[in-house]
Amino acid sequence: MHAKKVWPYFFLALCFELTNPTAFTPLRLFFFAPFFAIAYSVLSKKKALIIATIIGLMLDTLSADAPFGCYTFAHVLVTLLLYRWRLYFVDHLIGLCSFTFVFSMAITAIERLLLCCFNTALPLTASGFFSDFLLLPLADSCYALICFWLPAALYEQLKKMWFRFLFFVKTSKNKNSHKKRSSSLL
Repeated sequence: MHAKKVWPYFFLALCFELTNPTAFTPLRLFFFAPFFAIAYSVLSKKKALIIATIIGLMLDTLSADAPFGCYTFAHVLVTLLLYRWRLYFVDHLIGLCSFTFVFSMAITAIERLLLCCFNTALPLTASGFFSDFLLLPLADSCYALICFWLPAALYEQLKKMWFRFLFFVKTSKNKNSHKKRSSSLL
């Protein structure tokens, strides 16, 4: 597997988390889920745990709806549970979307269990179960597709086209200089 830089994905997820466009959509997305899917495939377990702790602490400071430390504990626990399963997901579109779906379901389940432990449980109804464990992970997967995979794929295609363009310019300059040399020799 080729080395991939993770920090642009972190800043992209952080921008979405800080702007929090829930006013435009009725769904509350977990903006760091695709980042975790990418980070698990690239980083070691120790670095993934450090990142999970940092993101959990950041989410703990930004939210007021859960006790402090709940998000940190949930992210570290999900990282410990899912890190070894990263091998079963491929490095392509379907792998990113499916691992984002699994991560989103796992973080939702762990956070609900932790909220039950802190006596701040949310009632679990059929529609709540359907939305929390099916619709929201699907929305997170679509978010991973649109905001993480498509820009990276577009960037790779533009980079290939730019390299071909530079190669074409270089060969055309060589042809022109070769013609000039041959005409000067005559």
